[in-house]
Amino acid sequence: MIFNSPAPDSIPDKNFLWKRLFIFLLDGLMCLIICFALAATAGNASTKAICKEEITQMNIQYKEVSSEYDVSLKKYWEFGLYQVDEAKYINDHLDKGENRDEIDKKLDDIKSDISKKLNANQSYKNNYKKVYVVNKMSFVVCMLIPLIAFQLVVPLCTKKRQTLF
Repeated sequence: MIFNSPAPDSIPDKNFLWKRLFIFLLDGLMCLIICFALAATAGNASTKAICKEEITQMNIQYKEVSSEYDVSLKKYWEFGLYQVDEAKYINDHLDKGENRDEIDKKLDDIKSDISKKLNANQSYKNNYKKVYVVNKMSFVVCMLIPLIAFQLVVPLCTKKRQTLF
């Protein structure tokens, strides 16, 4: 009985598919690494540069609201927005001999009061929305750059011009 078997030259290499999938996996990992590196450097720098005025206005408003509570502030986030310095507040009140649970409750009340007052301020909300939107848009752009590079540019430079899609 004769079977219709392919010629020995046309039998695909069993490891070819695994090699190709491994190469795509490496490309994907390199793409993610480049994406997050871009987002952490260029994305944050561009957001800070584009929204400089909004960040300044938000910090001024935060200082005004928090001045009523006599708390120290610290800059957080890469953009330099202010928040209550919790560690300093806790250490200062522990040095005075207060109970840790009471300090935590007071700190939570202060933070929630500040948050409520800032949320009531329409100017603060508009500035925050703009910073948030610009930050997310810069992250999306930082994701698109390596995706385009690894899906279009790199395959065009190879001999077989194979892409994942």
